[in-house]
Amino acid sequence: MFAEFQQNQNPLNRLYAADLEMSRGELETKPNVSLPQQFSPDTMRDLKQSREHCKRNLVAAFQQLNSALSPQSEIERIAFMSGVWPRIAPRTILQRLSLRSRSQLDSLPAWKDELVGYAQAFIDYQKSQRLISIADSKQTEEFYKELDLASCESDSGSQDLDCLLVQIDGNFGARSVQRQVAQEMISPSSGSNTVLQLNMGEGKSSVIVPIVASSLADSTRLVRVVVLKPLWRQMFDLLVNRLSGLANRRIYYLPFGRHISVDDESSQKLRNLYEECLREGGILLIQPEHILSFKLMGIERLISTGDSSDDTVAKALRDIQGWLETHTRDILDESDEILHVRYQLVYTIGKQQPLDGHPDRWTTTQQLLQLAAMHIAKLQQECPTSVIHKDTQGGRFPMLRIMPGCPEELQRKLILDIATDVRNGRLLNLSCDRLPLSVRDNLIELFTDNKLSFSDYESLRHACDPASWNGLLLIRGLLASGILVFALKHRYYRVDYGLQLNRSLLAVPYRAKDIPSLKAEFGHPDVAIVLTCLSYYYHGLTHQQLSLCFELLFKLDNPSLEYEQWVMRNESTPEELKQLNGVNIKDQQQFTGKLVENFAHNSATIDFFLSSVVFPKGAKEFPKKLATSGWDLAEKKLHITTGFSGTNDNRYILPTSISQTDPVRQLSTNALVLNYLLQPENNFYICMGDEESGNLPTNGFLNLLVSQTPKVQVLLDVGAQMLDLRNEELVRCWLCLRPDVKAAVYFNDRDELVVLPQKGSPSPFSTSPFAQQLDKCIVYLDDGHTRGTDLKLPRDSRALVTLGPKVTKDRLLQGCMRMRKLGHGQSVMFAAPPEIDTQIRNACPIPIDLDAPIDALDVLRWAMQETCKDLQHHVSHWAQQGVDYTRRHNAEREYEQTHDISLLQKAWTAPEARTLEEMYGVPSPEALQTRGSLTRRASMLPELRKGLENLGVITLDDPSMDEEQEREVAHEIERQEETQRPAKGEAKGHIIHPDVEHFVSTGNLPAAQSGIIPLFSPFCSSHPDISNSLFAPYDSQEDLRIEVDSDGFVKPRHRGLSVLHYPEYADCNFLTSPIPALKELIGLRRKGMRYLLTHVGQILHARTLTPERFTADFD
Repeated sequence: MFAEFQQNQNPLNRLYAADLEMSRGELETKPNVSLPQQFSPDTMRDLKQSREHCKRNLVAAFQQLNSALSPQSEIERIAFMSGVWPRIAPRTILQRLSLRSRSQLDSLPAWKDELVGYAQAFIDYQKSQRLISIADSKQTEEFYKELDLASCESDSGSQDLDCLLVQIDGNFGARSVQRQVAQEMISPSSGSNTVLQLNMGEGKSSVIVPIVASSLADSTRLVRVVVLKPLWRQMFDLLVNRLSGLANRRIYYLPFGRHISVDDESSQKLRNLYEECLREGGILLIQPEHILSFKLMGIERLISTGDSSDDTVAKALRDIQGWLETHTRDILDESDEILHVRYQLVYTIGKQQPLDGHPDRWTTTQQLLQLAAMHIAKLQQECPTSVIHKDTQGGRFPMLRIMPGCPEELQRKLILDIATDVRNGRLLNLSCDRLPLSVRDNLIELFTDNKLSFSDYESLRHACDPASWNGLLLIRGLLASGILVFALKHRYYRVDYGLQLNRSLLAVPYRAKDIPSLKAEFGHPDVAIVLTCLSYYYHGLTHQQLSLCFELLFKLDNPSLEYEQWVMRNESTPEELKQLNGVNIKDQQQFTGKLVENFAHNSATIDFFLSSVVFPKGAKEFPKKLATSGWDLAEKKLHITTGFSGTNDNRYILPTSISQTDPVRQLSTNALVLNYLLQPENNFYICMGDEESGNLPTNGFLNLLVSQTPKVQVLLDVGAQMLDLRNEELVRCWLCLRPDVKAAVYFNDRDELVVLPQKGSPSPFSTSPFAQQLDKCIVYLDDGHTRGTDLKLPRDSRALVTLGPKVTKDRLLQGCMRMRKLGHGQSVMFAAPPEIDTQIRNACPIPIDLDAPIDALDVLRWAMQETCKDLQHHVSHWAQQGVDYTRRHNAEREYEQTHDISLLQKAWTAPEARTLEEMYGVPSPEALQTRGSLTRRASMLPELRKGLENLGVITLDDPSMDEEQEREVAHEIERQEETQRPAKGEAKGHIIHPDVEHFVSTGNLPAAQSGIIPLFSPFCSSHPDISNSLFAPYDSQEDLRIEVDSDGFVKPRHRGLSVLHYPEYADCNFLTSPIPALKELIGLRRKGMRYLLTHVGQILHARTLTPERFTADFD
């Protein structure tokens, strides 16, 4: 299989295979140690004798110390009898080895040797007890692993006092490989920033991190343990448990974000805490966003203009940042995730503003999705395995998907069909038939050709008016730029995106199935709009949202017209609800019984809610931003940064300031795990499809699961296929099918590990008796928890691993290695839906026939190909972040010499708000030459150029489409005000002014009239574009007998007079012949189009009608 990859035309595939071949070669050089399967008859006797020997050594060492520390003189004995003599106990003796007492101990080398000897004796005794306990439970493999510790305990432990104390406090022994990795983490042989790999389940977090952190925290540097936000609580508890006892280390946690108000005093307190943590030898637990946010706040305060107090705080923050860069020593846990290219933290700058082209920006997208649904339904008839269109009833929007294996020709056909419909006028927001003929003939190229020439582009742009051109650019972005295909093909609802209404009205990225990311947002506005529309279509409206829809509907000038659209979308609407006067939202029975049923999932109702509530509030952007990425976390500092992870496929796209190394002979890790999966007991595979090649529903899949032989006790949903049911619903169904099982273990919606007994209620796993009886349980881990979860499953457990889109080798191995005894009793089998089954068969050099079986090797081949595709896809992000970081880093170095803030402003601030022209237009050759392509800018940096050449990448694509970012916004202070309302007044009587009588009689306005004034005169200052050709009697502004502001009260108008000949519009074409204009208005009305850009629309919105508005070509 590796040879197949090495013969691939893609250089990245060949490089990837070469590295795996090296791993295989390393594995072959290691001896194949065969451990005994059972204990010898004399084992327990020997173990007990060893324990007695260790106990005698421990007691003798303690007695010797106790004798030396006991009272010697008469005065000391008096102090002892009076109770003021220090208590001599094992813990008090061992604590003398902690950092706080070490300075005194260094001056007494003999005492130090005695205390270290006592600590070593304590470790030996603990080990002897563990060996007896393991042997008693018949765990032969664990026994021989523990027994192997005896040969490495004294290698370096006597020199590392913290390592001794941590092992004693945790009652564990660090194995040889753990010690080697720890030593390499403390002092890398490369002397530079380093990332290491250690196999899953080898104690990276529980053993190595506490040892490394305590050894490095020696009061000369500030040690920071950097963890992902979902793991911080677990790591905090672990560090407290391991380091707060004998090692006597403080664990600091100082979260930081833009929401924290920082002044001169608080910044000084923060620095004092950092210095205290360093001085006391404490450990600072921190998250990546805390580090990046602090850095961004210092930059933001420095480059923003403000008063002198802001300058003082900016200087203080920059001083602290400089101090941190000089004194911090970082340890990265799960470094491949922390340094992944998809992660970046953004500070927004400026005031929020609507998206360019709103509200058509989202209404056009909604209309385009309706066209896409129609054409995907047709394509499904032609090629059912390439696209999915799950038709629904009741006006619901269908579930749409473009399958990963969909041919490029079919995707191009879909885009072409939609573009043709748009050109033919089937998009309500864009009347292409009104465009000049020269434009209409070239619209297909504009909509579908992402490499349109600049000359053709310019000719089209100059032939269109600005309002129409924005609409055309949006269609070009959705179709030619691939946004529609990207959303339907590469993003999966409830797996990659969905709703989290407690923090955003828009769709947000998901980390895994039903697990929203904590802060991330989609960086591309149109991707966010498309995914938001799909999220609400699939999820539907809540009762509260639907109630708000009806409230807003009744506030419209013509609510019946909008309601007709809702009813038309749902043909099954009951007869009594087809008219708006049949709706009574105060009738709770009607609302919950009929309105929710007919309109909560109605796509027209959802479109109204999106256009009225969601997008006006959520679809906004900021003019500028400050951004940081993983490159800032791995930057070179005075003290190096080290990290580790269980997988290393992302080593090709790490920041260039940090490198993956293997100085402790762990290169064989990848080949070792692959070798586990290729064992005969794992060579089982099933397709999760029915007879019509459709996907099995979850209930059908569970029936297939329980029919497997041998029985499956663990379900690892790596491919995120269990979307029909929530986790608790799924395990309840599974328990019903397995009455022989006592309970089910799973993660609930709050990421808590819980146990559900048969016919019982969920309870925490930690307090459940089933925590020690997993042999009587079934276990379900959703895809979000197939990494980092550690359960002591029985040795004979069998798991089913689901496969799905974008399952890379790393993800697959991480999931499979939840079975910690894989290859040593535990086993796995694989299951895939029909579309993935097809991909696996086609991934083989000679495609596998449909009736031929698939084995584990075929699954691994497919996963490795998915890995190479994923790496290739993220190279552009890697290069873009490298270019941005280099620019910022160079600017900071120049600033240190010149103190020119403009250098930082230019390098750090980047535009966030972009017009449609900037996003989807074709730049001129001059602009391209000035700005330079990403490929050219990356090739100018030696390290990036070398990386791109190594990966065989020649050109880089725009990485912004699937960009995700954690955005921190400076929220304005909210305050609640008690407003004093004016008292009720007495209405003033109406008086007919002589100027009004003159106008009614003659049709002429007096030259210096005083009784007639402009109708909108109270608002002219704030709305200068309001028409000044509409008038009203003067007394219409005097409604009350008291003095009030002129715009406080205005009488309603019930009658209107018009003048046929008014001098300003004497030449207006409308007066000559209104027929063409009226035909146009009637035609638009029949199409259901809006009036805003027509003459009536201008009148209704109180805009001035000028002669130019009537010179349009209505032919």
